[in-house]
Amino acid sequence: MLKIVLAGNPNTGKSTLFNNLTRGNAKVGNWHGVTTRALGGMYYFGGENYEITDLPGTYSLRNSGPEEKVTTDALEEKNYDLIINIIEAKNLKRSLRLTTELLKLKKSMIVVINMNNELERRSGYIN
Repeated sequence: MLKIVLAGNPNTGKSTLFNNLTRGNAKVGNWHGVTTRALGGMYYFGGENYEITDLPGTYSLRNSGPEEKVTTDALEEKNYDLIINIIEAKNLKRSLRLTTELLKLKKSMIVVINMNNELERRSGYIN
């Protein structure tokens, strides 16, 4: 079974993706502290089972707040196979700082750019 963690800054859509994959009902919102613990669930696709963990949002692996510590501890344990790093299109610079730190963990990672529609509303685009 592949173990996947969802990581990224707060309010980038991690819990929404988690709920869609696991058919869960994790609380989501646009304020700090909504997800304050790691949430686990299962995703089934193509006859395979995937264990998905939704981590609290963080801006850095060096932060010391309670939500950030949950995320940092889970990522540093390396008890997973894949990181899905969800970044926000309109805040790429901020999101890519965390991406750089995640790369140093030397684990497989997929970067998902979310909220591209909001960037396009500001006449921005990603090439």
